[in-house]
Amino acid sequence: MQFLDVLRAMVLAVRAPWRLAEYADRRALTFFAVAVLCVTACKVWAAYVTAEDPQLVAESALLAPSSNEQAQVDLQQPKRLFTAVLGGAVFTTIVSTAVLAGLMMVIGRFLTDKLYLFRHAVIVTSGAASIAILRIVLETSLQLLTHSARWGPHLGVVIDPAGTPYLFAALQRVDLLGLWEYLVVAVGLVGTQGLHRRYGYIVGLVAWLASVVMLGGATAVASLVAGIGR
Repeated sequence: MQFLDVLRAMVLAVRAPWRLAEYADRRALTFFAVAVLCVTACKVWAAYVTAEDPQLVAESALLAPSSNEQAQVDLQQPKRLFTAVLGGAVFTTIVSTAVLAGLMMVIGRFLTDKLYLFRHAVIVTSGAASIAILRIVLETSLQLLTHSARWGPHLGVVIDPAGTPYLFAALQRVDLLGLWEYLVVAVGLVGTQGLHRRYGYIVGLVAWLASVVMLGGATAVASLVAGIGR
């Protein structure tokens, strides 16, 4: 079953990411759907368990202030709350997976002069979803233990999120597990063209640095503007 192939690919992403190229002939849509399902389930779990901690809820309000339109929507009813959490998790997972696959294609083509297929990029990115799941579980566990969003495998641990939320949001992008995920995707992708994994390390590092600069800067600006508007 292809479902089992996706699970095996997720395991290989942690143990031997260069072997993700072995799944290049599988159906990309199946890999994508299973990866989105697994990551979304973890995000929903994380949202519900952290919502039980008042300190985490307060910090989340500082880091991601709701718009006026969202504030007018009654999410106190369990069904509405679940729909909102699930919809947000599905949307962010689909977009982030597709963007990562596309980014790797572009940077990989630029650095290695090889033509990569988008379906191959989707397959290896979906396989690397296991690392995204590990990141969610680790960050959520640390936050529940410390009652603070500050702790995680990122550079945001050096500052207080309540003091400078916009800077903390940007520093969160400097994430070690995020770097690991980028390297895994890049190694798997260059493997589909028969290249050695050392090329993947370079592609992954460059792609990660580009995402940190773009997304980190955008996050800092958005958080700063939201903080000024309150």
